[in-house]
Amino acid sequence: MTRAGEAQRFFIEGVERQQRGDLLAAAARFRDAIRCVPGLAEAHASLGATLLALGEAKGAAQSLETAVALKRVQPGAWLALGLARGVLGDPRARASLRSALSLDPGQAAAHRA
Repeated sequence: MTRAGEAQRFFIEGVERQQRGDLLAAAARFRDAIRCVPGLAEAHASLGATLLALGEAKGAAQSLETAVALKRVQPGAWLALGLARGVLGDPRARASLRSALSLDPGQAAAHRA
């Protein structure tokens, strides 16, 4: 199996674990995917969202910053980044939320945040 194939398998396993609520296992799988393909933006975004759900805002922000740097058109990643930055008291939180809204104006969570 190629590195890209392994990364995809790990990513899918991470999503499945995330959906089952096993966030620690999901985070591990997303990290495995990133080790295989460091530029996999979706894995960075999913890892960031998972870390945010685990209360690890600093790690979440780092992963989400990487995700949006790799692929700027990710409204969900921008939203999660805004939330993580808000938890950290980062003044860039509002700008991240505005980026999310500019990509998806109907995103209710960004409006609420």
